[in-house]
Amino acid sequence: DGIAVLTGGKGRISLGLNLFSENINLQLIISGVDKQVSIDTIVPIDLKNRANITIDKVSESTFQNAKVVSKWITKHKLQKITIITSYYHMPRSMMLIQSLTPTINFYAYPVEKKISNIISLREKILYYL
Repeated sequence: DGIAVLTGGKGRISLGLNLFSENINLQLIISGVDKQVSIDTIVPIDLKNRANITIDKVSESTFQNAKVVSKWITKHKLQKITIITSYYHMPRSMMLIQSLTPTINFYAYPVEKKISNIISLREKILYYL
């Protein structure tokens, strides 16, 4: 029914938009967007179902994200929501959102670390050893 992107890290919004563009019947919320960022800078103007996108510029914490997403779910009468955030942020995000809306089915879709980042970090550590 919907996709909720919790901002704050690289790749989250683009992953959400990619999933969203595959199905024109979905609703999308991007929660925690900086107040100075316009929708035109993060959402392609030619996206067919752009009217189904909600931008939240109020949330500044995971708890606030959960509250905003919960209200959005109720407003749109959604039952199945994919949550997109980073892999390390997912457990806390899912716990908070599920506690506010326990009758909704949530599906975790984490943005994973790139293998190249892991290799790069390993190379840096080896350099200093």
